[in-house]
Amino acid sequence: MEKLGSEHFGLCFDTGHFNLFSQVSLNEWMKQLQYYIIEIHLHDNYKTADDHNAIGDGTFDFETLFDMLKDKKGLIYTVEAHTPQDAIKSISKLENYI
Repeated sequence: MEKLGSEHFGLCFDTGHFNLFSQVSLNEWMKQLQYYIIEIHLHDNYKTADDHNAIGDGTFDFETLFDMLKDKKGLIYTVEAHTPQDAIKSISKLENYI
């Protein structure tokens, strides 16, 4: 990331994919990469499939994520719901975090 040296390039952190695939803690991910994150894809799962559940319908720790990024400005949040109901539920849950 540092070698690119461009303010127009950053990372997208995907909560559901992290929850399903990562073998590294959320704290370690954020410690290493939070400076470079410019977008967050928001969805949840139970660590068994890429379900794209609504925020809170799974095991991802959204409270810790939003606490760690609370001072970061200009983030793009993308709700990755597969149903209108899950989109509405996720947006409602976001009121607790942002």
